[in-house]
Amino acid sequence: MLPVLLRNHFVHLAVCPLLTVKLFDWAKMEPRAPEDETFVNVFISCVLCGLAFEVTFFFSHYLEHMFPSLYRNCHLLHHTTKADIALSGYYMTLIDYFGEGPIPMLAQLLPTIFFASSSTAVIHGIYLNILYATTVHSGWRVPGVSHPGMHWLHHNHITKVGEAINYATHFDLMDLVWNTKSYKYLEVEQRLNEERARIKKTKYLVCEVVAGFNCLSKTN
Repeated sequence: MLPVLLRNHFVHLAVCPLLTVKLFDWAKMEPRAPEDETFVNVFISCVLCGLAFEVTFFFSHYLEHMFPSLYRNCHLLHHTTKADIALSGYYMTLIDYFGEGPIPMLAQLLPTIFFASSSTAVIHGIYLNILYATTVHSGWRVPGVSHPGMHWLHHNHITKVGEAINYATHFDLMDLVWNTKSYKYLEVEQRLNEERARIKKTKYLVCEVVAGFNCLSKTN
């Protein structure tokens, strides 16, 4: 896994800064200076950049599931993981990685270029993407971010081509719009919690019985 992760991030760092510069050169503009930023502008920019990322990511991911050859050659490697290790979020082919990482990240530059929105929001979006990509693949439930069960279900729910669920990683918006949202992971979580409670209760009863026998043996 590690060589694939290192390759993806190395290519990312080698290519994306150059593409960012080229986009701003093409638009004949420079990013807004930090001293020109306002809270309102940064907030609105975060919303616009987040929306640009979410839409681009969703359809890149969705298309990989729609076409069998694209899924088999580009996306299947990522689905050999079960979304239970944080680093597995970046275990993918180079095409898959760019479709779900750098390209959606670069899409955040479009509001920055066309609406003179905050470049700070782009940086915020990049860090947010890293946070979400690692947490939703970790299997750990972290307060304030997406429930990992949502993406775990996407990895483990076997369906026909183009009939997968929970394509989005960051927010539910596009899954709700596209009618691909499933909450079955909450049912799984409830069953697991019930099983844990049953096991805990059984262990407690066993301990009570053992303690009772110990008391009897001491009195005898």
